[in-house]
Amino acid sequence: MVFAFLCAPLSGFAKGVVCQPNRYSTHWMVSVQDKEVVLKILNPMGYAFMPQMESVSESSVPFLKLQSQDLRGLGDFFEYRWPRQSCTVSEKDPSLVRCEGKVFSLQTDNKIPSLGFTTARVSEDSLSGQQEYHRVRAIFEKENIYFVTVPTAVEYCRVF
Repeated sequence: MVFAFLCAPLSGFAKGVVCQPNRYSTHWMVSVQDKEVVLKILNPMGYAFMPQMESVSESSVPFLKLQSQDLRGLGDFFEYRWPRQSCTVSEKDPSLVRCEGKVFSLQTDNKIPSLGFTTARVSEDSLSGQQEYHRVRAIFEKENIYFVTVPTAVEYCRVF
């Protein structure tokens, strides 16, 4: 039930990427349609479990705390939509998307605007093997500018 919104594209002609690592981790979807691009993020365990930053150092802990408090209004689920002309989509890989411009969430209790987002495919080679991730990085504005980054291993994502 809670995962149903991510399971299928928003229309039969949509392109994009959906990532659902497990029933407890943050899920996300980017859907590219004719007239708009949609970003949805669901935190099944609640907002407090949503990743905030890719890496954290001792000096970034106070900022991370401020960010997590300021962005609490995003809630457990949020959805933003950009006009298609405000976005760039890779012709070779529909999972690579960038949208720019201030938009507001469709959830009326979420007053935090997004300034855009970008997706990426990240490869990591090590002596332990190779790992690939899809990553979404959203930009939010609430007195400060905040970047929220959610990486997900490609085996838990589907490009449609």
